[in-house]
Amino acid sequence: MKSKIYESAAAALEGVVFDGMTLMSGGFGLSGNPETLIPAVKDTGVKGLTAVEVAPGVLLDEIRAKTEAKFSGGALA
Repeated sequence: MKSKIYESAAAALEGVVFDGMTLMSGGFGLSGNPETLIPAVKDTGVKGLTAVEVAPGVLLDEIRAKTEAKFSGGALA
């Protein structure tokens, strides 16, 4: 069986992220948000992301710092 443990967040995202994809994140507030993966997604340089999350704005704000993104879901806080 292939291991699901990766040496880094960048290695886990290799060949998985692409322009125009939708990212989903669970958790309330900062709990459950993939804090290590967010910078790794930004570093890939992907564009046109759609972020779907329970706590609107948290993941999106992090990604938007370097990446084009749009909001999908409830009300913006």
